[in-house]
Amino acid sequence: MNRGQRNIKKIIIIITLLVIVVGFYMLLFPSRPDTCLNKVLDTNEERVDCGGVCEKKCPMIMPDVSEIEVDWVKFIEDGEDRYDFVAKITNKNSSWGIYSVDYRFVIYDNSGNVTRTDIESVYIMPKGFLKEAGKKYIIENNFSFTNKIEKVDIELSEYNWREVKDELDLAHFNFKVIDIKQEDYGFPEKILGDFFVFGVTENTAKYTFNRVNIDVVLYDKYDEVVAVGKTDQWTLGSDEKREFKIFWKNPIQGEVAYVDYIAQTNVFESDSNLLEGITTGGSYLTPR
Repeated sequence: MNRGQRNIKKIIIIITLLVIVVGFYMLLFPSRPDTCLNKVLDTNEERVDCGGVCEKKCPMIMPDVSEIEVDWVKFIEDGEDRYDFVAKITNKNSSWGIYSVDYRFVIYDNSGNVTRTDIESVYIMPKGFLKEAGKKYIIENNFSFTNKIEKVDIELSEYNWREVKDELDLAHFNFKVIDIKQEDYGFPEKILGDFFVFGVTENTAKYTFNRVNIDVVLYDKYDEVVAVGKTDQWTLGSDEKREFKIFWKNPIQGEVAYVDYIAQTNVFESDSNLLEGITTGGSYLTPR
């Protein structure tokens, strides 16, 4: 083989290697203009021509949801210069809930001054997810305020929406999976407080709940709020029952006719065992 033939052989080998390298590159990195401008959902795009291999990020899409409704906001005197605040919230969306939403109470006193509490956050479940998930109480106890309060309101912002898609699981949860039984209330026999509320939570679901939030609102015969309270239970296992009791040290302003109990859990929390086996859909963060 002469020198010319050897040079030709080297050129053929080099060309072959280049073809192989280019081929592998095209397989690993498809041409972006072909996949990101063809108005087709292909490769690993999140939506048509955006996300995944495409440099263009997908714009956030506002979910088709109904606004969270604030039914009412009230304040209750709980001792000298001490107040409790409560708001009743309603979510009419069947599968969209809120992982977290910021809130703060706005206080108007008799001198026209406006005061706002610190920003806190709360979750709100979809209406179709649990029997009472569409209803939510937001409660703040033992707030110190020296002036006479005339009115209280609530501000909601930074809605972190989450969706539950699997209707089979929604059907499974379309009843009260955290039930409250043996409900009782009245004046304690021992001097532990002026009034108490008692109940037993029962987890009837096949999942363990990491944290259960219990809210109670006491009403008089005119459906006016006379007292509010809340407590938490940690790691409530499947089929487990657990007692809870809430005491009020100061006298309640009014006669209690009935008590509304709500026990809920945030199914969107990452450390909750509830979401194992449940399909969750999109999320959307929007300030309002």
